[in-house]
Amino acid sequence: MEIWDTAGQERYKSLVPMYYRDANIALLVFELGDTASLRCAMTWFQDLQDRAQETQVILVGNKYDLVGEERSKEVDIPAELQGLPYVPVSAKTGYNFGALNDIIIRLVPEDQFKTLSKDNEQNNRLEINKKGSRGSCIC
Repeated sequence: MEIWDTAGQERYKSLVPMYYRDANIALLVFELGDTASLRCAMTWFQDLQDRAQETQVILVGNKYDLVGEERSKEVDIPAELQGLPYVPVSAKTGYNFGALNDIIIRLVPEDQFKTLSKDNEQNNRLEINKKGSRGSCIC
């Protein structure tokens, strides 16, 4: 799996399309409890819709460790983002990254996976197939 952190700052916006052009999945990460951050994720979603319609999108609310369970469920997700898989996580504590990984694995087309080696088969380690279309994730 290739993961590209494209930085959400406006000054990098012109560079981002080259990263997600062939992406299988985009993680739209916003800060839980910060409505401006969610609005920014909405802007990136619109751009993805314009430039990479085939890309699967997952909405990720970060900083769960600061807001807790109740506030992470109270997120007022805009209508345009409703229906997307949504996962609250904490990059600090690692909370819920297993669930996020499960969603990513489920959304990547099976023909994009190949087993790395016999040893890795036992560990269920997978890699995006680099032959044919270039697979990657962005966040």
